[in-house]
Amino acid sequence: MADWEVDPSRGADSDECNMLGGWLGPLPRLPSGASLQITCAPALGSTGGVLWPSAPALCERLLALLDDEHASPSDADAIELGAGTGCVGLFAAALGARVVLTDGGFPSGSEQAVRQLEHLRANVRLNAGVLAGGVRVMELDWSVPEHCDAVLASGPAHKFDLVLGSDITFEHSMHPAIASAIARLLRPRHGGGQGGTALISYTTRHLNAKGRDVDIVRFMAHASAKGLRVISPPLETTFQGHVGICILRHAIPADELGYKGSEDDPDIFDLLR
Repeated sequence: MADWEVDPSRGADSDECNMLGGWLGPLPRLPSGASLQITCAPALGSTGGVLWPSAPALCERLLALLDDEHASPSDADAIELGAGTGCVGLFAAALGARVVLTDGGFPSGSEQAVRQLEHLRANVRLNAGVLAGGVRVMELDWSVPEHCDAVLASGPAHKFDLVLGSDITFEHSMHPAIASAIARLLRPRHGGGQGGTALISYTTRHLNAKGRDVDIVRFMAHASAKGLRVISPPLETTFQGHVGICILRHAIPADELGYKGSEDDPDIFDLLR
């Protein structure tokens, strides 16, 4: 074990996991009754070294989607963006998905970048016994389109059924790059199908006058501009603070299938007011 990792025998309940304000509670159990073992690495000095409430919330959503016709993680090709500890992607792999765990943001090849990716690999090794689907670890900087192309070219899946991310939308300057990466990686629609699904969980931090989280609303606007249809379900309150999950799919052209819009479709720019 590297000197910057938390003792895996203490798992996600370790006090060190909370040094940056992370999650201290238990992770959801897998259908088999087993649990993931996630090491934290606060000494990495980044938000990716600890668990956040949005990660276990997204794991619970993946459990709920097991029987979903369009977004089940079982036998899906999935990618986690800004994976950090890899918790969400590993949970998807334990449910049967073939997963690529990605992280970036540090200069490529730097000591921090190497440590971040090794932290992911360490958690993959720690959970090898419960991973039903294959898992790969790759560098992916959202702002570098070539990284997305390299990920897509590295495996049998040309696009992904599931794009996952937890607490990756808190920095406004990254929104255009994240939205572009999702649009680039997500399986497109074919005929009347809806294509792949992106699930982005977030912790609410700044609410506008309508009670909407400002960070996720701004991100939704950028996602909409990239041709993604966005839905923001009600906030979950079973974890520290308030956690929401934003669902994104490739947009349906207005003239296709007689689609004329729905009262359930969010008016993105109205939400921004």
